[in-house]
Amino acid sequence: MSQDSQHGKWTISDSEDEDNIIPPTPQKDSNKPSIKPDLERKPDKITTFFKQEPKLSPKCNEDTHSVNHPSAPSMGSEARTATHVNQTNPVKYESNPSPSVKRKRETEEAGWNLSSSDDETPTSALKNEPKKSKVSPKRKKTEDKRPPSPHGTSYYKEEPADFFETNLLSMNDMYRFYLNKVTGIPKKFNTGALHIKEILSPMFGTLKESAQFNYCFDIPWMVEQYPPEFRDKPVILVHGEKRESKARLIEHAKPYPHICFCQAKLDIAFGTHHTKMMLLWYEEGFRVIILTSNLIRADWYQKTQGMWMSPLYPRLPEGSPETAGESPTNFKRDLLEYLEAYQAPELAEWIDRIKQHDLSETRVYLIGSTPGRYQGPAMEKWGHLRLRKLLSEHTKPVQNEEQWHVLGQFSSIGSMGLDKTKWLAAEFQRTLTTLGKPGKSLANPETQMLLVYPSVENVRTSLEGCPAGGSLPYSIQTAQKQLWLHSYFHGWHADVTGRSNAMPHIKTYMRVSPDFTQLAWFLVTSANLSKAAWGTLEKNNTQIMVRSYELGVLYLPSAFNMSTFPVEKNVFPASSSSKGFPVPFDLPPQRYSSKGFGMTTPATVGGKIFLIFYGLIGCAATILFFNLFLERMITVLAFVLKSCHEVQRRRKGVLPHDSRQDSSNARLNSKDSLAGWKPSVYCVMLILCVAAIIISCCASAMYSSIEGWGYLDSLYFCFVAFSTIGFGDMVSTQRASYENQTIYRIGNFFFILMGVCCIYSLFNVISIVIKQVLNWLLKRLKIPCHHCPGRSLRLRRNAVMPSHVRTRVRNISIDTDAVNDSETDGRRMSGEMISMRDFLVANKVNLAIMQKQLSETANGHPRSCGSTNRHNGFSGGVGALGIMNNRLAETSVD
Repeated sequence: MSQDSQHGKWTISDSEDEDNIIPPTPQKDSNKPSIKPDLERKPDKITTFFKQEPKLSPKCNEDTHSVNHPSAPSMGSEARTATHVNQTNPVKYESNPSPSVKRKRETEEAGWNLSSSDDETPTSALKNEPKKSKVSPKRKKTEDKRPPSPHGTSYYKEEPADFFETNLLSMNDMYRFYLNKVTGIPKKFNTGALHIKEILSPMFGTLKESAQFNYCFDIPWMVEQYPPEFRDKPVILVHGEKRESKARLIEHAKPYPHICFCQAKLDIAFGTHHTKMMLLWYEEGFRVIILTSNLIRADWYQKTQGMWMSPLYPRLPEGSPETAGESPTNFKRDLLEYLEAYQAPELAEWIDRIKQHDLSETRVYLIGSTPGRYQGPAMEKWGHLRLRKLLSEHTKPVQNEEQWHVLGQFSSIGSMGLDKTKWLAAEFQRTLTTLGKPGKSLANPETQMLLVYPSVENVRTSLEGCPAGGSLPYSIQTAQKQLWLHSYFHGWHADVTGRSNAMPHIKTYMRVSPDFTQLAWFLVTSANLSKAAWGTLEKNNTQIMVRSYELGVLYLPSAFNMSTFPVEKNVFPASSSSKGFPVPFDLPPQRYSSKGFGMTTPATVGGKIFLIFYGLIGCAATILFFNLFLERMITVLAFVLKSCHEVQRRRKGVLPHDSRQDSSNARLNSKDSLAGWKPSVYCVMLILCVAAIIISCCASAMYSSIEGWGYLDSLYFCFVAFSTIGFGDMVSTQRASYENQTIYRIGNFFFILMGVCCIYSLFNVISIVIKQVLNWLLKRLKIPCHHCPGRSLRLRRNAVMPSHVRTRVRNISIDTDAVNDSETDGRRMSGEMISMRDFLVANKVNLAIMQKQLSETANGHPRSCGSTNRHNGFSGGVGALGIMNNRLAETSVD
């Protein structure tokens, strides 16, 4: 379903890929500031300072005030905004059309171009004039009541006097990649950035004519961005509007007779003209600018935008061949093919101009998309297959290629299917992971894809506040269908460019090294993350279908005689001598959250207080459950290991075989002979390790088949989940529905529960092994410790003493590691130290206690206690509980 708004067509669908529309700036009074350039400056000056002075507007701007243009409502859905605008401004395409006009309408709706010279435009305008005069007072009254932008009536502030101060020496001429200036950030982060007023200023050439390719137009604001001496120069606007929105666009341009139009063909549903490009024809030559900003004020105010500005192309000598002026990247050929794809007579003159200029200094590749279905060699001319071809032909494989991340950053998301294998992790990832000639037929699943898209918190704390989300469209209907995409998301952080609070409307894609210091390639484009923009394969991969017009430039190291691009760490203030590439945001990107699983968090004060108290009880009970599981697990393992050991001893003849006559005596003798046997900690660790591996492998098989993850990714998820690390980068059961959903959720619960218990038990046993290793290391060191002279050898409960001293003093119970006399018999002073030998002896005693508990548990004998022992439920615990025994009052045995 399509709706037309004041600045363009809104598409309400799963394949939505349009930028959200910000209403235009309201008309200012006649005493408004305008640019007054310094025309008398010397040519060798490299700094231009644009002063803001009160000045009467030109005639075209005076005419503008006589035409009232209602702005869109401040908030609301796209459809509601479009409907409200259409009701308050009923500009009709035409009424009661004749048969000849009907034929023209059919041609226009099929995508044929329309300019200001078309016959039907003045006809419809004349028919609508009486109606407009009647409703004009209502429009004036309505306009005063509505805010001029989603931010309020006085949101836009005039830029400071030094905002438009541009120093050409501070601009990076190597890559010619620039960011837009942002109002409200420190001045140093705008040094080397550009504003549209500077792009169109005499600083870059004496403008004769220009062509503006874009998605959204605010014509009065756009005209103001041209300096006064260039405001009457011819301008052609290439757009994709139809019907009422097209008529409205033409209506807004009536006060400006130097503006004409060219309509792009859009034959496929849900397609848009999303290309953003400027063609500037100077007296000195020709220039191409490919950017990411719409021609509305909001896009040039407090958003992060980017652009590639070509060098000034000189005119070729007369009589030069058609192939003259070509660059090593074939940029001229590709640009001509892109313009010819419009099939627009209005662009024929621009095509001839490009042919007459020398574009040989271009060092970037053109990546374009045009609507259509393409087969054979034409498939590699547009969309992501065009990118794949260039990466295959002009890049080389790098070492550890699978560890180089694919990073995409965008401002809009379209529908990509129920799981990632439908498009993102299939054909699109294969394109982005291409380096050199393809050695594999499928995308490398080991290559990690990182997607940067602002979070709710990023938008809330931005310079624009919550209305900034209007330029980050991602419909809730589409989001609910592809919850799997959440695991890819990373937040927007741009401290390196000072734009962390300037929400991105820029779109960039790159291949970055594992340490995020090198780039294999970099792409800046108008294409968001959608199949409509990049194209999707059809008919068993023999055809690609593209819906929209898109355009971008690709940076490859080979074009700059480099192997990789180093990432620039200090982007601002910019320097022309820098060799690093100015990535517009921070690397590495940060995931939305590292707080663990779950998308639901408490929002109310009561919920947060409840969570605190519930967590105290719930976490403690969970730890108790895991400890009891560990105790029962070791009990079973000890019994099994003892039985196996007993069978092994009988086979060797150490134990007598059972007989019917003396079976009772044999069992008694067997128990006596195995009374001192203890199961090995290493055997217990091995069994737990095997159990954890088996559970993880089975669970990974389930997750990889149901969730669509790779098997290695599923193993990674199992370890993160079972060990309770819980990064939250991969979360199971997040889709709205699954096949056999109940069985899957039960299996997911079972695997996570058993996996956590086994891993927890394994960690506790591994800690004992680590302790033994540390004891061995300490024993090898043999560090002496001198005792204080005159100290009497007194023992206290749990005191650590050398074995030869212990035998002289009195016997010690291995159960409690304490002497049998009273605790008040004598205590070591708090400042005393023990020798290394005493410390080793204490460790041996603790290990002996553990082994004895394992033995008693396996033999089924209760733990022997002295007359003063106090029994409780956990006095015989093992593992984590055994370590706490006799260390706390509630678990001690006095």
